[in-house]
Amino acid sequence: PDWFKSAISMLSSADLGPEWQELLELWKNFEVKENYRHVAKLGNSHRPISIKDWIQRGRSPVWRPVIAKPANYGKEYMRWWTLLQPAWRLSSRGSIIFNEIDGDWESLRRPGVNGLLSVLASLFHWGSA
Repeated sequence: PDWFKSAISMLSSADLGPEWQELLELWKNFEVKENYRHVAKLGNSHRPISIKDWIQRGRSPVWRPVIAKPANYGKEYMRWWTLLQPAWRLSSRGSIIFNEIDGDWESLRRPGVNGLLSVLASLFHWGSA
């Protein structure tokens, strides 16, 4: 689909390292497996404002937000990412238990234009800042 081609164009436009390339391949495979279909939107509570701005610009592959303080953006991103996590992956203090991976990931299985693409776009904006 056009949205996917546009997303790949943007996400591949900067060299963010081998881990980024691996993440893109995993995401591509996920979207193919899910047939690029829309399941449900990700939560947008505390989502970085740059994602709202990007969506309002039609998810432009060339638009870039101005991120004056990448460290602050990182905190904003992590707050959102933490809120998206399944409850079983959070500690009693509400932080992500990163080595906890065996569980039901259904709440994050979000293919399509309104799914994990927003997470990747946010990481891309942060990494490109």
